[in-house]
Amino acid sequence: MTVFSLINRSSGFVLIAGVFLVSLSCGPEAAHAETAKVGAPSSKKATTKEGKAAPSQANRFNRLFKGAAGFNLPPTEDGIHDPDSVGTQALQPPKQAFEDLPKGKAGNRVDWVQALDIGVIQPRTDKAGTGKAMTVLDLNIVREVKGSMPDVVYPHKPHTKWLQCSNCHPKIFIPKKGANKISMAAILAGQYCGVCHGKVAFPISECRLCHSKNKTKEQIAAQSTKHVSARTQAARTEAKGTTAPAAAAKPDSVLDDMSVTNLMKLGQTIYTDICSGCHGDKGQGVPGTFPALKGSKIASGDPAKHIDVVVNGRPETAMQPWKEDLNAQEIAAVITFERASWGNAGGPVQPRQVHAAISGGKAAEPPAPKSAPVKAVEKEASAKAKTATLSKEQLMSQGAAVYAENCSACHGEKGEGVPDVAPPLKGSKIVSGPIDKHIEIVLNGRPETAMQAWNEILSPEATAAVITFERNSWGNAAGDTVQPSEIAKGR
Repeated sequence: MTVFSLINRSSGFVLIAGVFLVSLSCGPEAAHAETAKVGAPSSKKATTKEGKAAPSQANRFNRLFKGAAGFNLPPTEDGIHDPDSVGTQALQPPKQAFEDLPKGKAGNRVDWVQALDIGVIQPRTDKAGTGKAMTVLDLNIVREVKGSMPDVVYPHKPHTKWLQCSNCHPKIFIPKKGANKISMAAILAGQYCGVCHGKVAFPISECRLCHSKNKTKEQIAAQSTKHVSARTQAARTEAKGTTAPAAAAKPDSVLDDMSVTNLMKLGQTIYTDICSGCHGDKGQGVPGTFPALKGSKIASGDPAKHIDVVVNGRPETAMQPWKEDLNAQEIAAVITFERASWGNAGGPVQPRQVHAAISGGKAAEPPAPKSAPVKAVEKEASAKAKTATLSKEQLMSQGAAVYAENCSACHGEKGEGVPDVAPPLKGSKIVSGPIDKHIEIVLNGRPETAMQAWNEILSPEATAAVITFERNSWGNAAGDTVQPSEIAKGR
């Protein structure tokens, strides 16, 4: 639907250039309508040349995502209109056009709903204003969302004051319950609500304008479980500890330290299910809306600051607090994943650190080992390893089990790796190169990467087995083996 407004400027009438007042070409078969400020007669229509964003760039299109100095720019400077067009040059500057409209805090700082309600602007169905009145539907659609974020309320009333039903239905929204797979990722790509919002309506960074129905604690708990994917539910079941939210979980059930491998595995699942919709599947974020985690100073800096942001959120931003929705293990896992992915080089975070941030206390020390001290176990294992010699078949069989349990979460079940997180071992020069280099990396890790040192975790026999397995799997054909005695010597 094309929307215009005309204002008398001494010698004549000039088109207002503003969001909602420039163009509402939201539907592929949109019915035409025009909007006039009360009392303003119709006049000539200026021709404007408007850019059209590709889906992947949908929300970089509009000035609404820019800072305070970047909204309501003159049409010749806004990056939307053709600055050389005579029509663009004739448009009235938005700041002047919006001067008498009610003020808002979003988008171009006009409260368009209030402007409709008080009659400052009156939509009409044809250019002359002689057609029938707009059909207004007073119906709110509530869409439940996961976590403590308020549910979305879609009010038909203000939309249908501007738009006819055919603008949205059925091409953008199928009018059938459950037929629309709406997600933040889809909206950011310019689909569903993103067809208009971020282009000709307030930007989607104004979360509270849509997420406006608050929840009780009971609803938060119920929806947190209801909306978490089967993938995360399975990861929760597999992970050691409680599935209760972090704030309610008992300290002794969530404070056990986890291996980096298990943190990364659980963290990747939670990130994909909960965080990627806004921050991107590769941590790239959305410019001007959701910050990138790739290369983030928070993700590579002080872990206490990272924990605080995830636990308590960021007031007046889209970043909600997650302490009511995820337990300490899950928060520690997703933070660890963020700090070790996409080239970030932050260290891991343990559940006890998260619990301390929530309770306001000091992070507990790791619990005392229930078995013999690690060093004692190592000495005993090293002594046996000096004389142990295993066949290639034995090493391969044991190595497959060690790899599946400790390495596959990052390097992939078939050694394919995870882009921007962990390198592939299939076809790796390290895996097919000198054995000493391979052993050194597994034992001592790689500083400032997610590759931890395994010499304190795996026995010489398990280390020898997994290295042998990696060197002779997925098409790798080193053909050699590593014996436990070589590992013991390397320590």
